[in-house]
Amino acid sequence: MQGKLMAVVLAASVMVAGSVRADEAAESTEAGVATTPFQISLFNPVQAFNQERDVHGLSLSLLYGRSADMSGMDIGLVHRADGDSKGLAVGLVNCVGGSVDGVQLAGLAHAKGDVTGYQLGLIAYTEAALNGYQAGLVSLAKGGVKGGQEGILACTGGDVDGWQVGGVAHARGSVNGTQVGVVALADAVDGNQIGLVNYTHKVSGMQIGGINITRELSGLQIGLLNFQTEREFWKMVPLVNASW
Repeated sequence: MQGKLMAVVLAASVMVAGSVRADEAAESTEAGVATTPFQISLFNPVQAFNQERDVHGLSLSLLYGRSADMSGMDIGLVHRADGDSKGLAVGLVNCVGGSVDGVQLAGLAHAKGDVTGYQLGLIAYTEAALNGYQAGLVSLAKGGVKGGQEGILACTGGDVDGWQVGGVAHARGSVNGTQVGVVALADAVDGNQIGLVNYTHKVSGMQIGGINITRELSGLQIGLLNFQTEREFWKMVPLVNASW
């Protein structure tokens, strides 16, 4: 009898220990924030763990999933990370409330914070700065681009340090590098601006296109019509215009 009792106690102890280890793996805490190595979601809030958990590992969203920080691999139809995303995120819609460090690939790829790495989608949009590469039918980076940006519509609210290519390529700041578009627009260009229609306030380098327009020029304009509007005489010169 005593032997049977000891066996039951031992079995119960093993089960409890196993349960505790499983709970610790699923609910490990870093700086007071609950984390899980795995998350699966049907439609938030119908998911294995609530949306306030950080996921450090794999997240699968069958329809719509939501988490705090996401670190690892995020795969699903629609997923939102309220915090930062580090690693690979793939889906139809992928939205990040913080920054992205890694790859974001989706029909709609959106980040409120900086993107460091790659953001690729039919619509690729960061509300902060891009440090890396962004491509989509529509590519938007409000805080500037360091690297490359490509799209049928490629726009940034800051500077471009690198290249920008689009049907319409627009930089509200300066382009330090190369800008290419059917229509290419920038506040200033230090490098090359190439397009059917090019417009900027100041060029240090070259404008090559059908119609080139700038206020100030330090370099060359090559095109059918070249406008240098701040010049006192010969504001329009055909074919080639040079000024230093």
